[in-house]
Amino acid sequence: MKYAKLAEKGFEISVLLTAFMSVLVVNPAGSDPFWVAEKYFFTASVMLSAAFFAASCALSRRVIIPRSPYGFPLFIFMAVSFFGVFAVFNTHEFFDRLFLNLCYIIFMYLIIAASAADEKGSFFEKLLSVYLLSAFIAALYGIMQSAGMDFMPWSTNFDRRASSTLGNPNFLAGHLLIFIPVAYMFTLEKNGLQRLIYGLMAAVFTAALFLTQTRGAYLGWSVSVIAAAILLLKMKVIKKRLVLTLSAALIFAGLLFIVMNPSALDRIKSAASMEDESGRIRVILWKNSIKLISEKPIFGTGAGNFPITYPFYQSANMKPADFEKADYYKSGHAHNDFIQFAAEYGLPAAGLFFMFIFIFFRNVFIAYKENEEGRFVAAGIFAGISGLMVHAFFNFPFQIVPTCASFFAMAAYACVLSGRAEFEEKEINKKGFILWIIALLIIVMAAYGSKRLTADDYLRKAKEAQHYGNLNGSFEYAKDAVRVFPQGHEYLYYAGTAARLVEDSNVSMEYFKKAFDLNRGDWDYSMKLFEEYVLRRMTAEMLPPAASLYMVSPYSPRAIGAFGYSLFVNSKLQEASVVFEKGMAMWPDSYDFPYQASAVYGSMGDNEKALSYASKAVAMAPNHSGALFNLAVAYYKTGNKIQAVKIARDLIRMFPDEKQKAEDFIKAAK
Repeated sequence: MKYAKLAEKGFEISVLLTAFMSVLVVNPAGSDPFWVAEKYFFTASVMLSAAFFAASCALSRRVIIPRSPYGFPLFIFMAVSFFGVFAVFNTHEFFDRLFLNLCYIIFMYLIIAASAADEKGSFFEKLLSVYLLSAFIAALYGIMQSAGMDFMPWSTNFDRRASSTLGNPNFLAGHLLIFIPVAYMFTLEKNGLQRLIYGLMAAVFTAALFLTQTRGAYLGWSVSVIAAAILLLKMKVIKKRLVLTLSAALIFAGLLFIVMNPSALDRIKSAASMEDESGRIRVILWKNSIKLISEKPIFGTGAGNFPITYPFYQSANMKPADFEKADYYKSGHAHNDFIQFAAEYGLPAAGLFFMFIFIFFRNVFIAYKENEEGRFVAAGIFAGISGLMVHAFFNFPFQIVPTCASFFAMAAYACVLSGRAEFEEKEINKKGFILWIIALLIIVMAAYGSKRLTADDYLRKAKEAQHYGNLNGSFEYAKDAVRVFPQGHEYLYYAGTAARLVEDSNVSMEYFKKAFDLNRGDWDYSMKLFEEYVLRRMTAEMLPPAASLYMVSPYSPRAIGAFGYSLFVNSKLQEASVVFEKGMAMWPDSYDFPYQASAVYGSMGDNEKALSYASKAVAMAPNHSGALFNLAVAYYKTGNKIQAVKIARDLIRMFPDEKQKAEDFIKAAK
């Protein structure tokens, strides 16, 4: 029994540490110090907590089986999501995302089990305390960043907008939204020193939220304040005048901050007038993602495959002018979690997850109405989640590991508060060894997950070595990253670029091909592989990456040129002519498309069009040797040999390097 108690205590501590550290953990040695580290820490910690749970069950010879109203929608959600494997492009990213989703669910049930195992009944007080404390530390750090004080030289820069250990102001704002109303409620509920502590927390949380300058979070915070005020008024334990005064004061403080802060005010104005580029792009993201949903309504892109599939839809609601400054717009998120769930998992699975959210709200509202002791915290959770839902409409908090984990933790709390959690104890007698095996397997799984973290460290070293001019060292580190985690397309791509810098062209092509095979929606992967094939005149091989470029950005001049050229050299002349005709219609000032089209129509035997487009190309770019040569050929094929020879002689005069080629043509023409 002594060891069983120790295992139970280890289980409780591991769950609490997972909650406490999830928002604070970073990996400064990694290329991505935030998301990769957060994901690994959370999944590994959940697995270790599950191992402690299995060990405690084996030692005590009893298993606690937690049940909740969330079971049905979440189980079916995972089952339906699993069938999305038939729709995915990258199966590794698919299973990686499913595993993360499973860890969220396991974490929620481990919390419910930990509350059942706690004989004193104080587990949720501890859980909420560690969440509030970790959020307080993160918020305080964010405030210090805004004041110009930072402990770490992060690669990201948000002009003193608070981002803290989450690496992005939007992410910090989303995380704080969950806990700000809880801190407000505790400030009103508690007395003495506790009121002072929670009041300080509430002030720091609110200040940090303001300093993120996140517009969607501002709106979410306003909704949460209003929701909290309404719930407080219905409780009738605090004077109506005080509730309204405090709520109005909070809203006024927020407005005052915006008015007094030029940067925040400009962001609000630009969003309201739709002059802000990020706001315009966000609306386009939503429209494109909705089109994706309309074409893939059942399984969507498949879990983890949204960033890979979305690029093929990015141009659906864009115009050629949008591609004047950039060949493509990269985004791994729809910037609206409701749309993204439907796009990534399909409408049936998304509906099941939304059912889980609805049950969460229902549970917390039941707790607010029926649990006299837990009314304040239930009201705080309800208001916090309401604000998070508003924020999720403009951003993607459910894609941020610490925030999503906190959401599931609060769902567990709401379930217990409402009395909807059930527990069943079963004696296991001699079957304990099975649980020991399970615990061991879980630990092995946690260790296996470290591969991506290690690869990310190597990638950081590779980038640093390249920055300091150590190209060979950079290549070695990049190869190590691929060796440790060969499924990582970002590591393969960087290894390819590092190999190109040390002039190991065969290796670079191989790395680019592997990266492209894992993610055909990435513009850079496709372009680098296309360039490798062009250098080697591998005509058949260059067509797939060129086609991907064109599908991702059909308005991009580089994509049009690459795809049209690939079709041309593969004797797909009719298709090539269509591509170049579209290119000329979209980019009438570009000489390259009539130049390419003249060669295509010449090969098709349409000499009149070849002559017309060659003449147009020369008129637009008189110093282009290729255009002059195409014009000479076109004149020859239309029977005007005199003009053909004249153009060829002009070519020799203007471009001495083309002398042999032009003289050979003159001989043939005569």
